[in-house]
Amino acid sequence: MVNARVERRGGGRPLLLVHGWAGCRRHWYPVADRLAAAAESWLPDLAGHGARTADRGEDLFEDLAGMAPAGAVWMGASLGGLLALRAALELPGRVAALVLVSSTARFLGDRHWPGTATAVLEDFRSRLARDRQQLLADFDAGHAGAGVRAAAGLAAVRACRRAEPLPAAEALVAGLDLLEHTDLRSRLVELGIPLLLLHGGADGIIPATTVAAMRRLYPAAAVAVQPQAGHAVMLSHPEWVAARVLEFLQLHADA
Repeated sequence: MVNARVERRGGGRPLLLVHGWAGCRRHWYPVADRLAAAAESWLPDLAGHGARTADRGEDLFEDLAGMAPAGAVWMGASLGGLLALRAALELPGRVAALVLVSSTARFLGDRHWPGTATAVLEDFRSRLARDRQQLLADFDAGHAGAGVRAAAGLAAVRACRRAEPLPAAEALVAGLDLLEHTDLRSRLVELGIPLLLLHGGADGIIPATTVAAMRRLYPAAAVAVQPQAGHAVMLSHPEWVAARVLEFLQLHADA
């Protein structure tokens, strides 16, 4: 079922899948289709993205929280993972369990935390004002990973890009603001729900070493790393992601 804000596929336990910066719901299709017998996937486009490019002024977090089913498992990729983690911390009882894919509690890195350099976001802001289309093309190219799946993963990312209008510039800026300023590391101890961390070992945007750093802050987290996957592991290795998520859902069926 599709409406202007969220698409739903499959049947079973509600699973909210949140795409990342400059993405859209289509990034999750290969995983959602493989989970169709076990979960009802809720696939929103964040405001200003995908089918919602006209919704440019809405707060990304508040908008997302307003369409999420109660008691769902939340799964977020990159920026979507930051939003999902924030929801788990700020909306107690609304999030039953959490899966972070290519994501982290703090996007920016420093000498104490693995992450993206501040200069990268500054460059994104500058280029966004000059040539949004070229910026997004270059950003997509950085998702590929390594090995035999790299070309297929990149092709899948580019196919998603062609299928929808470019994200609204205002929404992209709002996403960059969240990536720059959100820091949930000190609050991970408050989480209190099952957490699964999935990451690509060849992620060139959020390094795979982030997984170990996250687990030091939340030792109960389950972890799986696909060695050859890049940032878009859900597109390059959807069967691997779906298998790990299915195991997680079965293990925490009562959460």
